[in-house]
Amino acid sequence: NEAVKKWGIKTSYVRAVATGIFNETYIVKTGSATFVLQKLHALISNPGPTENYAAVAGFLAEKNIAAQKVMPLTNGDLIFKDGGRAWRLLRSIPGRVYSKTKNAAMAKEAGMGLGRFHKAVADFNGNLRKTLPMFRYAKVLRRLRSNRGEFVDKKR
Repeated sequence: NEAVKKWGIKTSYVRAVATGIFNETYIVKTGSATFVLQKLHALISNPGPTENYAAVAGFLAEKNIAAQKVMPLTNGDLIFKDGGRAWRLLRSIPGRVYSKTKNAAMAKEAGMGLGRFHKAVADFNGNLRKTLPMFRYAKVLRRLRSNRGEFVDKKR
């Protein structure tokens, strides 16, 4: 509730979301709207990731594709810092959150949704900020590639 006050909204309901592996997430309801409040992981607790998120969400909204709008604070900022972590507030969109697929049809639909997203942003020309050093990604990719053969062999 203290975090939500930074946006100047009055809540009727705040509930922690148990799923998720990166950010602490809460559902926030007011009399007329539902929001997603996130305490961001320390690695993305600077303005860049949320500015990128807002730019892509705005681009999708221009194409009439549902996306969570980043809500600015009363001072116009998109995040506020609380120690080494930042908070952001997103307007919720209808739907459900799953922490794992239940069957092949659900996995297929998730893949199709990801494909629709990639197609929708294919002509995005906005300037995104580099928010994490590339070496982190390169290290992860090397590790994934080195384990790929082991994983594929075990699945056969």
